[in-house]
Order: sequence, then C-alpha cells, then structure tokens
Amino acid sequence: MTEPNINRCAVGTEYENVNNTNNDEIKNSESNAGLYSNKENYDPKAARGSFSRIGFALLAAFAVTVGIQFLLAQLLSVLERRGSAIVNESWVMWIVSFAPLYLAGIPVGLLILRGMRAETPRDSSLGAGRMLQLIPMAIAIMYIGNYIGTILSSVLSGGTAENGLLQYAFDDSIFRGLVFVILAPLVEEFLFRKQLIDRSRHYGERTAIVLSAVTFGLFHANFFQFFYAFGLGLLFAYIYTRTGRLRYSVMLHMFINFLGGVLAPWIIKQSGLEVLYQSEAQDISALMENEETMQGIAVFGGYVLLMIGIAVAGVILLILRRKKVYLLAAQEELPKGKVFKTVYLNPGMILFILFCAGIMVYSLI
Repeated sequence: MTEPNINRCAVGTEYENVNNTNNDEIKNSESNAGLYSNKENYDPKAARGSFSRIGFALLAAFAVTVGIQFLLAQLLSVLERRGSAIVNESWVMWIVSFAPLYLAGIPVGLLILRGMRAETPRDSSLGAGRMLQLIPMAIAIMYIGNYIGTILSSVLSGGTAENGLLQYAFDDSIFRGLVFVILAPLVEEFLFRKQLIDRSRHYGERTAIVLSAVTFGLFHANFFQFFYAFGLGLLFAYIYTRTGRLRYSVMLHMFINFLGGVLAPWIIKQSGLEVLYQSEAQDISALMENEETMQGIAVFGGYVLLMIGIAVAGVILLILRRKKVYLLAAQEELPKGKVFKTVYLNPGMILFILFCAGIMVYSLI
C-alpha cells in the first residue's frame, strides 16, 4: 500500500476559494513548511500510538458489526427451519445488515476514539459554483473506481464474484433511500471525515486525508466498492479539510449515493433491463421485439450517455483543478520517510487492514 501523490502545500490560492480566502494561512504554511520539515517536531511513540488507537477503533466497529450480524443470521436460520415467513421480508435484510453497524459497531468505535486530541479545520464557506463543479468530479471518480473494482473482482474471482450491494440497490423498500441517501452519508462522513481527520491532521493534512480515504475504502470490505470509495474518500476529505464544514461532503455523498443506489436501479427497472438480464436466452429475442423493451433500452442508453458526458467533464475539471490543491503544513508534520511506518505499521492499523482484507478476499470466493 503506497501513499498517493497529493499535490504539495501551497500554491495556488484558489481551488476552493472558500468565500474567506485563506491567503494569509497559505503564506504562513509556505514559510512554516521549511521550518517544520527540517526538524522532527513530533513524538514518534505518541504518533504511532494515536494511529494504532484509530486502527483499533475501526477494527472494533467492524468486528462488533460482523459479530452481531453473524448472530442475527444464525437466529434467522433457526426461524427459517421452523417455517417462519419473517425471514423473507425485505426489511429483515436491512435490519440485520445495517442495524448492528449504526447501533452498535460505530458507537463502540467512537467510544474508543473519545478523548483523543482533536483539531477541527479552519471554518470556511464553499460557494455554490465550487459545489456544482465538485459534482461531475465525484461522478467521474465514482465511475472510474467502479469500473476498476468490477474488472479486478472479475479477474481475481475468475468471473464468479457478485456485488452484494446489488441486492440492496434493487430492493424497493423504503429502507433503501433511508440507508443509502440519509444514514450512510451522515454516519460515514461523521466517522471518516470529522472524527478521523480531526484526530490526525495535526500530523499533516496529507496524512489525514489519505488515512481517511484508505480506511473509508477498506471499511466497505469488498473490491467492487474499494476503489471508488477510496477516490471519493480523498475528495470528501479534502473538502472537509479545506472548509471545516461537514455539510459539504455530506451533501455530495448523499447525491452520489442517490445516483448509484436509487436513481440508476430505478431507471434499470423502468427500462425493463432487469427483466432482460434475468431472462433465459430463448426469451431474449422475443423481448427485444417488444416495443416497450426497446423504448426502455433507449431511455437507459440516454442515461448512460449523460453520465458518461458528466464523467468526462469531471475528469477535465480534476485535471484543471489539480494545481489549485494546497495542503497546509502542520507543526507535528510527519517526515516523509516515516509516514507509512508511523500511520500504518502499528498494531491497531495492521489488525484493521488484515481484518478488512480477509473479508474482501472471502467475498471473492
């Protein structure tokens, strides 16, 4: 696992020109960067301990969630053997999958993080124009990451791996919107942006942003989602770091989840492609002759072309804006050669990474 190359401190004063431009802050960062880089202003043992605690917090959140899910699954298995019809209710699937995470796992993780030193980024606003530019950027990251994850999952599993998220995305229960569009963005942004970045940014903004993205990707625990979750995690983390306001990353997260988890599955269902996909080979030709099916395919094709166009615009914006990215120096900035060892090679993070990697590999079997 290598640290992505996020642009260095300084530099363009614009990207987010958050209505309160931080020109003085950037200048101070540029002058302080040399001061901090020539001397180790951090306690190596304390730093490794802090990141290890973060790792243990995430591990506990994940392990508690998986443990309760396993127990509930065993209970459902017993009920199924006794002929109970409740196991076939879609709401049961949602409760078993997500209640342990939101009601037990994450609260346990937050308890472990409680009491750690936290520094909130400087508060700045983000204009509507900047926010609108972030939407195609996020869509581009989502689609590119999704393709990478899908292809890699297929290659590693020999084509047998299935994206478990699809059963939730195509479920018409009210829980789909509640979880995907409301609960997940609120809880995940609070944990991976607010909690993790506030507790690690005094060791460097680059370090905090990458940590937030890596752990966010790993927490999804499957190759299908890891790459776009990591990419979006970088974007969301940078937004929060520059503005200090969680609302922006939450809104963007909600919008992306709505597109991928609600709108796209709805269009697929309305277009009839779901029926086409599930049909036997001999039935496909008959369906293709159906006028409604062809109209549905045309509608879906139009949607795909629209998303591709927006994604291309997003890639262009990402390229054009990359030089406007700036990172402020921290007084306890980790030396470049010691970042990976300090952040990831400690007991808590190693166990968390191994736990997530194990589940990711298992999902391919």
